[in-house]
Amino acid sequence: MKHYRFIDLIVRLAAIFFLLGAMLSTVPQRRAWAASRYYVKDNGGNDVNSGLSWAQAFKTLQKALKVANAGDEIWVAKGVYSPNEGSGLLPNQWRYASYYLKDDVSIYGGFAGNETSLSQRDIANHLTILSGDVDNDDLDSDGNGIADTTSDIVGSNAYHVVRSDGNASTAVLDGFVITAGLANDNSDPHNKGGGMYAYQSGATLRNLSFIGNYAGLGGGLACVDCQSLSLTTVDFSNNFAIYVGGGLSIMNSNLSLSNAMIGGNLAGTAGGGMDNSGSTITINNASFFNNQAPFGGGMANRPNSQVEMTDLTFIQNTATNKGGGIFNESSDPVLSNGRFENNWAISGGGMYNLNCNPSLSFTTFRKNTANFGGGLFNENSDPQIQFGLFEENSAQNTGGGMMNLSSNITLARSTLRNNQANVGGGMYNYTSNPTLTNVDFENNRATSTTSGGGGMFNYTSSPVLSRVNFTNNTAVNGGGGLYNYQGSNPKLTDVTFGGNAAQNGAGMRNHLGNNQPELNRVTFVGNEANFGGGMSNDNSTPKLTNVTFSGNSAHHEGGGMHNYQSNPDLMNVTFYGNVAEDSGGGGGMYNISSQPFLRNVILAGSVNGDCVNGSGGSIAGAYSLIQDTGASACGAVNRNNGFIVGQDPRLGALGSYGSFTQVHPLNSGSPAIDVVLNNWCPTVDQREMARPYGTYCDIGAYEFVPWRIYLPLILR
Repeated sequence: MKHYRFIDLIVRLAAIFFLLGAMLSTVPQRRAWAASRYYVKDNGGNDVNSGLSWAQAFKTLQKALKVANAGDEIWVAKGVYSPNEGSGLLPNQWRYASYYLKDDVSIYGGFAGNETSLSQRDIANHLTILSGDVDNDDLDSDGNGIADTTSDIVGSNAYHVVRSDGNASTAVLDGFVITAGLANDNSDPHNKGGGMYAYQSGATLRNLSFIGNYAGLGGGLACVDCQSLSLTTVDFSNNFAIYVGGGLSIMNSNLSLSNAMIGGNLAGTAGGGMDNSGSTITINNASFFNNQAPFGGGMANRPNSQVEMTDLTFIQNTATNKGGGIFNESSDPVLSNGRFENNWAISGGGMYNLNCNPSLSFTTFRKNTANFGGGLFNENSDPQIQFGLFEENSAQNTGGGMMNLSSNITLARSTLRNNQANVGGGMYNYTSNPTLTNVDFENNRATSTTSGGGGMFNYTSSPVLSRVNFTNNTAVNGGGGLYNYQGSNPKLTDVTFGGNAAQNGAGMRNHLGNNQPELNRVTFVGNEANFGGGMSNDNSTPKLTNVTFSGNSAHHEGGGMHNYQSNPDLMNVTFYGNVAEDSGGGGGMYNISSQPFLRNVILAGSVNGDCVNGSGGSIAGAYSLIQDTGASACGAVNRNNGFIVGQDPRLGALGSYGSFTQVHPLNSGSPAIDVVLNNWCPTVDQREMARPYGTYCDIGAYEFVPWRIYLPLILR
């Protein structure tokens, strides 16, 4: 009986141990060893050592990588290290040598060789260099072990100095110079990432410099199908790519880049500094300078890339085709706090957008140059820009500040200042319909002797402008402020043209093609031209409602407005104090082969005639007041069709009076008060005050309302 009991006990214990073993096998087991730190010293190390202290340091990084396990660290002292050293490869295989990052292994450089904590590192003074010069024959005139440019590379260097493949998602590389990689093969992946090739990697890269590396794609770094790769405090200098991404090329990847300096890189096709394709990227605090490529000297964002950028600068980058700073194609980048300065391209000195809709805010384009679109060029694109500054950009041909080609840009709270081009000093629009709100055009210049548009030039374009100011812009020929050409029909609301200058139409020139701009609540003040100080119309039919012309001048004819083969439609418009220097030149208006329609219009206080008809000129309309008489009143007859001729309209000084644009108020007792039938006037005046106040509407841009105090308009 005891025998059977003993057997039963053994069976029970065996069953218990079996169950315990099964349970324990399903519980994650902790490593049986503690994390190790391995040390590497080029000078004084030996691969036969334990590698567990500086005194017992390995000589090669390859040895440390072989023995390191997940959770381990590797500390590397200053010196020059090549991936063939300690690799076990034969000389004819050295080109295939690379430092392969390992999952959950952190590699740190920048040590003198006696530190006890990471905080003691001095990366800048203890350069730790990973070099692709496996055959030790590169040019090194300064003896620092770095290929300062790719021209220093001689012989057969390693295809990739560093590699990070899919099993290195938690690897860390920190504190190294990566140089002299040569990914110049025709096959994949040895044509990508001379400095580093990352594939399906999520490694963390910090405090790294990629200098003098060469590849077909991604001279310094190529990232393919990477997931959450992170680069922080990195420098890409003097790298070269035969095709795209001189500094780095990001393909179908998710990546973050911060605190980066990307300069002196070159690509044969696109993205001199950085090329992004099919990727989602976040970039913070990066500078792109002196990079070059045909497309996107600084950066190229190519199809299906979503790039979010904050605090970026692009300085002195060059594109031999499009986009000196950035080239965007079929991608919709977002940029906040950007600065583009002294970049150059044939088209789009600062930025070129093709088939995309980027969003820009608080971004400055300054001193960029191009043949077309000095600051910015948009083609088939609808970017949204707010709080932008375009300053001192220049274009040899069109669009000093900006050029839009078949694009409908939205521009708000922005300024275009001191830009210059042959045509369209501030902005040039070709078959485009941009929307501008709260935008200032200041001191822009067009130098063409046959065209113009100091502030803006529209070619078969119909922009919508609201609360826009054109101030002190100049054109050698026409349209100091705005030039409309060949069927351009812009809509202007709350717009001021002040102090602009040109030969024809200092404020606005409408030239050929039956342009039909619509102006509502617009003021022309202090503009100066040979013909048409405020506005010049040639084969055009503008429509003006609640508009003021004040203090404009022409050296010859049409101080306020000059019409040639044009029939403008004017409703509740005030001309006051305009000047033509020629005798009989029509200080207010001059008409040749034209018949403007005057409805509720004031023409008064002019020099050399309020309204003068030249050859084939006449006027039509009703309920208008002309202070002059006879030939100086375009032959209008008092009380004919409601015209009032030979009377002073009793206008006050030009001012805001609660309006965004300035107006001349009607003083009490003006003969222009309560004259117009209500169905012959707009519902509001230039200040947006309701019409009529009283029994009938008033003549001119201002509806008289007695005893009202107006506060200054200070909010734009």
